[in-house]
Amino acid sequence: NLQFSVQVNNADNGSDHVAYVWLRKNGVDVAGSMGRITVAKNDAVIGGWNYLVSSANTTDYFNLFH
Repeated sequence: NLQFSVQVNNADNGSDHVAYVWLRKNGVDVAGSMGRITVAKNDAVIGGWNYLVSSANTTDYFNLFH
């Protein structure tokens, strides 16, 4: 179980923005792992995810991307 939280800030007072977050395993995007955070103009949002990893070896590595 990989857990994380993130705060996303939108300092643009003209429009909303979308942030995408996804998981990579050993340098390859994990299918179905992308999440989306919509941040209203001039606002901030805290988002959190739990990624349940069904199989991992001791040599595997994971990255979070945005």
